[in-house]
Amino acid sequence: MFSKYLSKIISLLVVVVFTSSVTDAQIKIGLNGGANFAKYTLTNKAPDFDFLRKTGLSIGAIVEYPILENMSVRLNAGYIQRGGKNNIPTLGVNENKFYFDYIELAPYLTYNVINSEIIVKIIGGFSFGHLIDAKGNTGGNDFSLKESLYLFNLTSNFGLEIEKKILQKTSLIFTGIYSIGLKNISKFGNSDLKTSDLTINIGFLYNLY
Repeated sequence: MFSKYLSKIISLLVVVVFTSSVTDAQIKIGLNGGANFAKYTLTNKAPDFDFLRKTGLSIGAIVEYPILENMSVRLNAGYIQRGGKNNIPTLGVNENKFYFDYIELAPYLTYNVINSEIIVKIIGGFSFGHLIDAKGNTGGNDFSLKESLYLFNLTSNFGLEIEKKILQKTSLIFTGIYSIGLKNISKFGNSDLKTSDLTINIGFLYNLY
C-alpha cells in the first residue's frame, strides 16, 4: 500500500526540486530508508502495562537548501510505520502489537557542528503525519484500529546525521532521529495516546549544482 502513496510524494518533490533549481542551483535531493523503533505512551495507564518498542519501516525522499554557511532547511517526505507493543503480565498477555502507518511531511533545520571530510549535523524540526492504516494484533488475530484514531499526527523531531562524500556530487548519509508525539491520536477514553519513535536511516544526497 505505501508504494502508491510514496510515488505521489516523490512526484511532488520532483516538481519542487525542478522549480527550485530553475531559480538557484544550490539544492540537494536524496532518498533514505531504514528502521523505525516505535513505541507509544498512554496517560492514566494501568500500573501493570509494560510498553515496548516495535520495529517498523521508514522510507522517504529529501530536499535540502542551504540558508547560511553551516545551516540548511530540509523537507523530508515519506512513509513510516509507527505503533508499538504492550505486555500485561497480570493477565498473562504478551506482545499485543499495534501498527500505525503514516505518510508524513517533515520540515527541518540542519546545522553542521563538524564541517570537514565528514560532516556531522544536528537536526531539528517537526513532522506532520496522515494516518493511512492502523491495526492491532492480539494472539495472532488482527483487528482494525483506524476508526479509533485521529488521522492527523504531530511530532517534534531531533537527532544527528553524518554525511560523507563518496562521489563528486553524491554523499552517503546516516541519520538518527528521535520523535516525540505532541498530539493525542486516540478518539476514545480518558487517556492521551501519543507516538514515540527512534528512527535509524541510511541514504544519499545528490548536489544539483
